[in-house]
Amino acid sequence: MPFLFRCGGLLLIISGMEFGGAVDLVVYSLATGVRPDSETGSMIRSVIKPVGESFCGYSVNLETDGLEAACIEPATDQEIADTVAVMGGGDWQDWILFLKGEGLLAKGCQTVAYSYLGPDLTRPIYTDGTLGRAQTGFAPDC
Repeated sequence: MPFLFRCGGLLLIISGMEFGGAVDLVVYSLATGVRPDSETGSMIRSVIKPVGESFCGYSVNLETDGLEAACIEPATDQEIADTVAVMGGGDWQDWILFLKGEGLLAKGCQTVAYSYLGPDLTRPIYTDGTLGRAQTGFAPDC
């Protein structure tokens, strides 16, 4: 079994499903910054950065309540790969395969993911950045 099933969360879900039914909708959220590698156990970290070129804009400094100019350097190839590994739906697919293997998915089950794309102003660091790369073609089938 993949690593993520070693945590208690799945056991709680399965024990809560003792009603004898099956799941017809799986909702997945990609809001995570780190994921254990299922083979090595080491932690893989994601980044939200532009791809290809720096992005400069303004950021709110919550300590001073002011705007500050900020630039984000482009992600390295390794950072892109790590972000895809963390936020690209690999664990989502692991969950679907596990639930399917346990016979817990209803016929015709659907799955959907929630994610943040950001406004046009921040498109270079979200949709066109590492997060967008991670979201390309990542929806597993029930």
